[in-house]
Amino acid sequence: MNTFSSALARLCHSCPVTEKWLIAPNRRVGYQWIDTLAAGGQPVLNLHVHTLRSAATSLALPELERTGSAVLYSRGSLFLAGKLFRSLRKESGGYLLSLRPTPALIQRLARLVEELRLAGLSPQNLIGRAFEHQLKADELARVLRGYTDFLRQQKLADYATLLRLATAAAEGAGNSDSPLVILPAALEVSRLERELLDSFPAGRVHRLPVDQPEEGYGWQRENGRDCRFANPSPTDRGAEIVRAVGEVNEITHALRRIIEDCRPLEQVELVHTSRETYLPLIYELLQAALPGELPGGPELPVTFAEGVPSRFTRPGRALAAWLRWLEAGLDRAGAVAMIGQGLLALPEEADVKHPALLSLLAELPVGKGRERWRWALREKVESLARRAGADERDEDGEKIGGGQRKLAAARVLRERMESLLEITPDPGCDDAALIEGARRMLEDFAAYPNELDSFARRALLDLVRDLQNWTQLHGSSGFSAADYLSDLAGSVPVMGMSPQPGKLHVSPLAEGGHSGRPLTIIVGLEDGRWPRRGGQDPLLLDNERARLNDELALSGDRQQRDEREFGLLLARVRGRVILSFASVNPADGSELSPSPLLLPVYRGLAGGEQLNRRRFPDSFPSPCSFAPASVALACRESGRWLASMLSLPPEEAAPLLARQYPHLERGQLAARLRDSDEFGEYDGYLAGAPDATNVLDPFAPGAAVLSASRLQAAGACPRRYFYHYVLGLQEPEEPPPPSQWLDAAAAGQLLHELLQRLLEVLLREDKLPENTPEQLELAGGIAEKLLEKYRALYPVPGEAAFGARRRWLLRAVRVFLAQEAQFCRTHTPRWLEASIGMKADAPRAGIGCEQPLSLPLGAGAVRVRGKIDRIDSREDGSYVITDYKSGKAGRYVRSKPFDGGRRVQHALYLALVQARLDRIDPGAEAVRFRYFFPAGAERGEQVEWLSDDLAAGSDLIGELCALISRGAFIATDKADKDCRYCRFRVVCGDVDTQAEQGVNKRNNPANTMLRNVIKVREYD
Repeated sequence: MNTFSSALARLCHSCPVTEKWLIAPNRRVGYQWIDTLAAGGQPVLNLHVHTLRSAATSLALPELERTGSAVLYSRGSLFLAGKLFRSLRKESGGYLLSLRPTPALIQRLARLVEELRLAGLSPQNLIGRAFEHQLKADELARVLRGYTDFLRQQKLADYATLLRLATAAAEGAGNSDSPLVILPAALEVSRLERELLDSFPAGRVHRLPVDQPEEGYGWQRENGRDCRFANPSPTDRGAEIVRAVGEVNEITHALRRIIEDCRPLEQVELVHTSRETYLPLIYELLQAALPGELPGGPELPVTFAEGVPSRFTRPGRALAAWLRWLEAGLDRAGAVAMIGQGLLALPEEADVKHPALLSLLAELPVGKGRERWRWALREKVESLARRAGADERDEDGEKIGGGQRKLAAARVLRERMESLLEITPDPGCDDAALIEGARRMLEDFAAYPNELDSFARRALLDLVRDLQNWTQLHGSSGFSAADYLSDLAGSVPVMGMSPQPGKLHVSPLAEGGHSGRPLTIIVGLEDGRWPRRGGQDPLLLDNERARLNDELALSGDRQQRDEREFGLLLARVRGRVILSFASVNPADGSELSPSPLLLPVYRGLAGGEQLNRRRFPDSFPSPCSFAPASVALACRESGRWLASMLSLPPEEAAPLLARQYPHLERGQLAARLRDSDEFGEYDGYLAGAPDATNVLDPFAPGAAVLSASRLQAAGACPRRYFYHYVLGLQEPEEPPPPSQWLDAAAAGQLLHELLQRLLEVLLREDKLPENTPEQLELAGGIAEKLLEKYRALYPVPGEAAFGARRRWLLRAVRVFLAQEAQFCRTHTPRWLEASIGMKADAPRAGIGCEQPLSLPLGAGAVRVRGKIDRIDSREDGSYVITDYKSGKAGRYVRSKPFDGGRRVQHALYLALVQARLDRIDPGAEAVRFRYFFPAGAERGEQVEWLSDDLAAGSDLIGELCALISRGAFIATDKADKDCRYCRFRVVCGDVDTQAEQGVNKRNNPANTMLRNVIKVREYD
């Protein structure tokens, strides 16, 4: 027994007949505690398991009966939150109440309301100064006020009300009337829960000690940066750390370890850190490893503390398929899905199976629609009835058999489908009809051949009836019934159970280690998964929570709670512990790091207190993979085959592997060639492909029009050019962090639009930029309108993020006016947003044109285009080009204008403008190009070049075009420079190694196709 179990046993021994309430996080954990005592020989007479909620309900029950009140359970709280949100919602002008009421939003709002109430907060406490925006405070106060008013009017008691009633009941009871209340000292409680416990008579509440991390098996802080284990540590009891290639192999390794140890399943507890990731894997891998234990047969030898998600059950899948069928207009594909997967129950008296019905469905001329179904089913039955009575023979004159069986199947199909059509409402029906249809579907049509399906059907029916009863009594539940039902179909936990004899037990980390089993395997301990990283609650930010009440949890509390849960778990387990993490993501080959919480365990195993944290991930043996070490440890047929291959000499195994997995042979060939100094197709050389160069050649007639970004992509990394402009791959959009509003691209667009509008207004009024209060006020007004426009386009994560972006924009405007007031003493803005070679947003006269320009180069001419932010004229008739940048100037160096081929925008724009000036203003010259960074520093930054400085630009563009036409798309030679922010990096994988390989290939004189790549880098 661990410390808590021993203390509980002593208390039960000293008070054998006294009524005792054992307060547990949930009943499953409480019953595990009782089982541990019973297994140790301690009687548990009159010991009752409670949660704080059930204890409060028992105490409050007399008062509830006296006042005629009812308990509002968790689903009712969810429906009430949704009802209030919909009734208070505004289409526009709101803060939170203008959002669409999705199930996820309503669930979060319901949790927030309960959190506020458990912290003892009332609507009056939601004072405006605690919030970033007064409107938000008002809306939350209205929701909370509506919530409490509804409870009072309907005589309903939520959890907070139950706690208050229970506290009053406990305070009025004497010692003889109060049970002994027993709970672990580590149990976290809210303010109202703590008040309830404090209200019991003195000596009636026993907070029993638990194994604390610093006392045994957990971790404690060391110098505020790291953590370490105190002695005795888990390593003294046989701790082990393993890593695996992905989460699948974590679970597979756990099964292999059970096989290797010849350990009964009832001696193993498998603890996970992510329900969404690991429960499906455990369920599916056990099904694959135990082919006789399928859903239609005996149950799997496993218990899930949290239950199995309903999407793994027939009723859950049937409800989801029925909803999709309804949404698709009652099409044949939906019926095929339901019948083909055996989701519809068939009459017990019918001697017909689902495959027979499926073959009949394939013959029905049904597209979609209720009446088409009825006509097709009727015609099919009548046709088969006529044929069954006739003397039909095949082409050889033999009599056709099976007519009666097929007719019987058709009649069953007709009865099932027509009955299903009767209970299925029309697409676009109201919520009440849809809820009733879902109830009838689960009640009369969903198949439930085994225990798991039976529990799932019952659980889903109860939840659908709860929704139906609520809507009948109180009206709307606040969100779409279709959304709610779809969520139920996949997410309801089914058959959550305590550990059972003969079965593996699976539990989440917070509940793990209570079973007392001799082997505990913990999976999912990679960095970022545990401790969990989560952003702030978007409904109530951390700074608002801190100002409101110190009982409200902050975003950082989750990580601290996870760290503490991990320490408590390791402290309470007894026996051997295996800790596992995924070190490789099989999807892209990227490496994953172990959780920092594993470091103290590894220090104990390695015997090194000073183990370097940086070397920690490299200190483990090879990761567990899809191939087991021996055939005896294989969980599946594929594992046996791979293990047998590993037992063969390489020269014998290689041809067998190549025959079974030809892509592996190709991959090995590609790896060998990439590692050589020969440049070929596996390095990005396309010249060998039929007509590849003709398609790629920028000099060819009808070739793609070149832009600055296109040329610069080829100059920085030819392979990036290949991915984006040849294959047409799109770089995935990465959202900005939760604390930031607008990513770099959107922020740059906002700044450009502001500067353009400001200059347009000034030029219309025949003014130039000046650093005056009037122009600052004008710019501020334009900025505010644009901010509101972008606020509607891009959701704002919080007022702090919006305010930071607003300050950034206004500071950029001040810098712009201060700098341009000086610049425009000698320069006059002539054209803004000049589109050359491309269609403009609005018709513009002057230098712009829609047709791409022909740029003559040494090897021919190419078509080019560009959109130029601004062109200014000078008194001598020459012109200066300006391009605004929203970042900083650090990457632009005056003495290295081309940066090894990575910068050609300035040279291209000078050529474009000069070509147009030759047409509209003969003799005029574009003599200078400047980048202007109004947001880059307090005084602004500018980097500029004269046209003579960029004279080599045409030659560089020619080299880049020749590089493209040769199809030599080699990776960059500067991964640290060109790959750092490239979103194709996930495709490339190990960019450092590929850069090194590319250097070797460039240094090989035989690779003549790379000479343009080499020349490009010579342009500084």
